[in-house]
Order: sequence, then structure tokens, then C-alpha cells
Amino acid sequence: MGAYENSFNGTAHYVSLSNLNPVAPYTDLSTAATNIQDAIDAASDGEYVVVTAGIYKTGGRVVYGSLTNRVVIDKAVTVQSVDGPDGTVIQGNRLAGNTAVRCVYLTEQAALVGITLSNGATASSGDAIKEESGAGVWCESVNAFITNCVITRGWAADYGGGIFSGTVVNSAITSCQGNISGGGAYGSTLVNCLVSNNVASSLGGGAIGGSLIGCVISTNHAIFGAGACSNILLNCTLMNNLARRTGGGTYACAVTNCFLSANSATNGGGAVYGLLNNCTLSGNLALNGGGTLSNILLNCLINNNAASSNGGGAYACGLTGCTLQGNGAVDYGGGSFYANLTNCNIQWNGASYGGGVAGGTCVGCMISNNQASFVGGGVYSNTASSCTISSNYNCGAYFSTLNSCWVTWNNGGGAGASTLNNCLVQYNFNGDGASSSTLVNCTVRNNSFASPAYYGVRNCRVTNSIVYNNYVNNNNNYFYTLGGFPPMAYCCTLPLPATPSAGNFTNNPLFFSELRLQSNSPCINAGNNTYTTGDVDVFGRPRIIGGTVDIGACEYQGVGMESFITWMFQHNLPIDGSADYADTDGDGMNNWQEWIAGVDPTDATSVLKMVSPIQTNDPAGKLVSWQSVPNIIYYLQRSTNLVAFSTVQSNLIGQINTTTYTDTSATNAGPYFYRVGVQ
Repeated sequence: MGAYENSFNGTAHYVSLSNLNPVAPYTDLSTAATNIQDAIDAASDGEYVVVTAGIYKTGGRVVYGSLTNRVVIDKAVTVQSVDGPDGTVIQGNRLAGNTAVRCVYLTEQAALVGITLSNGATASSGDAIKEESGAGVWCESVNAFITNCVITRGWAADYGGGIFSGTVVNSAITSCQGNISGGGAYGSTLVNCLVSNNVASSLGGGAIGGSLIGCVISTNHAIFGAGACSNILLNCTLMNNLARRTGGGTYACAVTNCFLSANSATNGGGAVYGLLNNCTLSGNLALNGGGTLSNILLNCLINNNAASSNGGGAYACGLTGCTLQGNGAVDYGGGSFYANLTNCNIQWNGASYGGGVAGGTCVGCMISNNQASFVGGGVYSNTASSCTISSNYNCGAYFSTLNSCWVTWNNGGGAGASTLNNCLVQYNFNGDGASSSTLVNCTVRNNSFASPAYYGVRNCRVTNSIVYNNYVNNNNNYFYTLGGFPPMAYCCTLPLPATPSAGNFTNNPLFFSELRLQSNSPCINAGNNTYTTGDVDVFGRPRIIGGTVDIGACEYQGVGMESFITWMFQHNLPIDGSADYADTDGDGMNNWQEWIAGVDPTDATSVLKMVSPIQTNDPAGKLVSWQSVPNIIYYLQRSTNLVAFSTVQSNLIGQINTTTYTDTSATNAGPYFYRVGVQ
């Protein structure tokens, strides 16, 4: 906010407090006006009023009602200082009532550049918009412009302690108060501005309404939306704002690419009631929803926020593609409380119950390394589908419903008092794989591997499931103290349960890579369809193949399909079916086709491709070559018209890099067209 060069593209009218010979129209410094209003009155649209340093605190004019404006810019002129806002001040009168004086009135297409507007005030009665709002500057619309200015210490009886409407660029709005809302700005467009230390008695301590782009919004106060309320924000930083009730950083805003840090609210949320896209919420504090409350969040990072009750990171929100990390709550839901999360990463959060999440739903989420003081280190009272719940402390899931989930490596056991459908439960320790739960089509293996005190399942109802290899040599697959019902039915376990139930057997389930079943597994088609829940297995593949459900979390998909799934897994591609027909490497062949061809689905240069045939005379014919891989069997076909192809040769064993075949029947002029396929 420095000085300006004295060069203008139109006629300039000068203002100097010290001039002893003011002569209209004030077109040079020797005849400069001694107050800004006289120079504006002498100017025409498109001209400039150039103001030298000084404090301009006398005079005034009424535009609406009875409120006096120190300066009225009522035509499309630019009022610009010589020395910038540090040396040039328009001062209002902050005393309320009939003595209040607003700093500046600004009409459409008018501009104010490089001036400080200080101690403006509005009337405390009259028209709420025109007389009681916009203490520093009142603008007819956003087509009035303020650039490189400082608006400070304004007081408005209603809205906009600093500014009402207008477009503000590279300016500061500080220490202003809106007695109802918009402590700093109301309905304005702010670009690259500092909005700090403003207060609103109700809504929007920093700003309410309008748009904020590239702004720093800091240390503002309000009941709702201390930083911003009902705004559109882009590329902004909001920090250290305090809401006396809800929305320390933002309230009911659309927020994109913003950073919200160290905001606080006595009730809920660093950000509340809005849409956040690609934002970071860090170090915010509230009673509920330390990071955010009742928002929709897309691709956001929510880290190190805290709630003194529930939902350290998020409370009652919808989150997609977000990371919740290092958040904490005193009671429930360190990462989130009663939120709906899709494809989120939830890690290193903590709470008394539900260190990762409590309540709500999770779909396709990674929930890892969270901690609960009591139970539910990963999830508590949650419905989780297609999630990985891993390495959490004090039980992976408690009092929850898990569908097609991986529950692994949790300290304090895998799941308690829960319902598990189509889930894999393995490598959980210092607790049972599952206790006091209902399991359908689950695989429970290698749990409690270090302690004989725990079991694969304890006091659970288990159907269509594999409970095998828990502790050492199947010594602790299950334990029951309850009676009156068959604890296990249609299960593969060892030994057979003492209470007779239908369909149980002790044969080795015969796993192979990534826990899928071998083609000769006794678990294939050995379950009971009556107990089946859900249409997909733990990998997202169809649940019933061949008419009868398989036992365990994985449904055998058939010889060829199992080989394809294994191949996808080996190439680090999704094995839930979502990438089967995707062209991962962009070479024109989908993954299913690349598997058939035996090429690399992650390498665009690895394709089934022919090279132009070459005429040969030893023996006579055409030398046909194609890019190939070993152990794939090819066939070669030929046509003379690109319509009817016939097989020239089959059972051609692929060679490294290139396979070549000599077509000795192609001896005349042709034409010859060739194609190659995989048998």
C-alpha cells in the first residue's frame, strides 16, 4: 500500500489541505481544492481526483435520509491518493446518533484508490440499508471499486461495519463492527484482501454475503460464522476466528481451495452448513465437530481438529474423497460423528468411543491407526461397507454393521457386538477376531496368533463362514458360553462344534493368493442360500456363482475368472470388477483383453500388434510377424477381401517379444490381409 505515480489517463483535479489559493476546477497543485468534495464536484465522469497526504475530517453531504457522508463520490470518477493509505485518511465520526458520519458514499463505476477510511459510523435509526449500513464506505453495487485502501474502526447499526456492497481489491478491512451482521463487509466482492479483527453481533464477523477470493480472514468474531457467513470463498485463508456459537471459520458458505486453521466455536465447527471442495481444515476447535459440522466436503484434508464432546474432525457431514487425520473428541467419533463418508482415509484419530468414526456410514474407506479409550478404535455404531478397518487400538469395530469389509491387525480384537456380512477378519490380536457378534459369509483366520486367551470367534452366531487357523494349529477357532441355539451352521472350522448344526465340516478350506479359494476347495457351493446377505463378496465380486453360495468371504468366480482376478491383483489393479473393462494404460485394449493377450495392462507399449508381412522366397510365401509373449497360444488368419477370414495356422506358441510364421500358401499376387488372435 505504497505511493502512486502522478500520471493519469484523463483530467485530474487536485486536493491539498495546505493550499492557500484553491481555484476551481483545481487542475494543478497550485490551485488545488482544500477538501475532497469540492474537487469531486468539479470533475466529470472518467476524470480523476488526486488527493495529497492529510487527514480529511471536515465537511459532509447527505445522500439518503439524514446520514452525513464525509465524502460523496456520486459520479464515475476515481479518487486516488498521492502517498497511499498510510498518509491519506478520510475520517468519519464514530459517535452514534445524529452526529454519526460515514466516511464515503460510492456510486456505480466510481473508484477509491489508496486511502484509509477511518472511524466511520452510521445512523442508529432510519433506513436499515441506506442509513444504518456501510460505515466505512457504502456502495451502490459491486460495480463501485475500492483498491489498495484501508477500512478501519467503522461502526454500523445494522450491516457492514467496514463496507456495504462494492468490489474491494488489495485492501484491508480491520477493527470494524456490524451491530447485526457483516462486521467487516456485507455483500461485497473482496479480492486479495485482509479482513481482520472485525465483529458482528450476529452473523459474519469478517464478511457476510458476496465473494472472497485470495483473502486472509483472521481474528474476527460473531455468534455465527465468525470468519465468513453465506459467502463464496476461493483460495482464502481463515484463521483464529471465534464464533460464540457456531461456525468459527465459515457458516453456510461455498468454500474452494481454502485453508481453515485455529478457528473455534463454542458449539459447532470450524466450518458449518456449506460445501467445501479441496480445502484443508486444521487445528480448529468446537464443542461438536471441531473441524466441520453439517457440511458437504469433497477432497478435503481434515487434520488435528478437536471437539470437547463429539466429532473431532466432522459432525453430521457428508464427506467424499477426504482425509481425516489426527483429530480428537472427548466423547464419540475422533474422526467423525454421525457423518456419511465415501472413499475417505481415516487415520490417527482418537476418542472415548469410535476413535475413527462413530455413527453414520462409511463406504470404501480406509480406517486405520485410530484409538478409542474404551471400545471401537476404528468404528463405533457405524455401518461400514467395502472398507478396510486395520491397525486400530481397542477393537477395530464395535456395535456396528460391516459389509464386505477387511478387519485386520486391530489391537483389542477385530469386532465386538457387531454384525459382519461377507467380511475378512484376520490378524487381530489382544482380543477375539469377533465376539458377541453375528457373522454371515465371513472368513476368520489367523487371529489371536500370539495369545491362547483369545479366539477366532467368541459367543457369536456364525453361518456360511470359514473359521480356521486361529491361534496355533486351530486350537482357538471358537469359544461358547451361551446355549439354546446352534452357534455355527454351514461353516468350515476345526473341530466340529459340540452342538450339532447342519452343514459344518473340518476340511482344510484350501486358500490361495489373496485368500481366494482354490478350484478344489470344499467351501465352494457348500453354504446355504437362506443365510446369504448382500450381492457381492469381500472383493466386490458377485456373491452366488453356480447356484449355491460358497462358504467364506470370497466367492469362487470360476477357473478363468479366478486367473484373471489373480492377474489383476498382481498388477495392482482393483479386483472388485470396477477395472475389468477399463483401458488402464490407454493403448486401446481393456484389461480383460490384455489378460487374454498376456500383455502388461500398465504399459501402453505392451500390445498384441502385427508388423507388415514380408515377401520371402526361401521358402516362397509371406513372412508374418507379431508382437507376442511366451506361453500364449495364437492363431493366424488370412483374407483376400477383409470380410471372410480363414485360419492359416493355429496352436502357434508365443515367443519372447516376437513370433513369426511363414505362410507358404501365399504365393500369388494376393492381396493378402492377416489378423492374429489368442486361443
